[in-house]
Amino acid sequence: MRFKFDGLYNRRQSSQQLAGFPLASVNTGILLSGDSYYNPYNSAYGGDGRDVGWSHRLTAFARTYQQDVKTSHVYTGLEGDFQFADRQFSWDVGFAHNQTDQTETQYGDVNLLNLSNALGASGIVNGTLCAWTVAVPSLPAACRLIRCRRPVA
Repeated sequence: MRFKFDGLYNRRQSSQQLAGFPLASVNTGILLSGDSYYNPYNSAYGGDGRDVGWSHRLTAFARTYQQDVKTSHVYTGLEGDFQFADRQFSWDVGFAHNQTDQTETQYGDVNLLNLSNALGASGIVNGTLCAWTVAVPSLPAACRLIRCRRPVA
């Protein structure tokens, strides 16, 4: 009978830097809402209320991806040989434990949910520019308000 042991610990820290990327309504499906305060076709300003396609190249800042990966492995066991009825047998029994912990951090990517909210319906409420989830300004503010910005002069 023999005792077996195998162990490993590894830590990898790495990062990649990539160029900015084109961001557009074509590849996100997110349009500037026809009910947006910033849309020149907003019906509140005499426009036809149509949604507007847009494009913006995000080249000012690079995208950065960082990884910190820790891996551990432990195996312990017994092995042996025996003979039975004129035949040779080998056997082993053991326990293995493997674990990987990974932390990945990304900078410079766009949060599409926030982008969708920012390009959605918006308007002036009590002298403040506000955005809401549906294009119905008459709804109670508690039902629709996402955020409000600076007061409008």
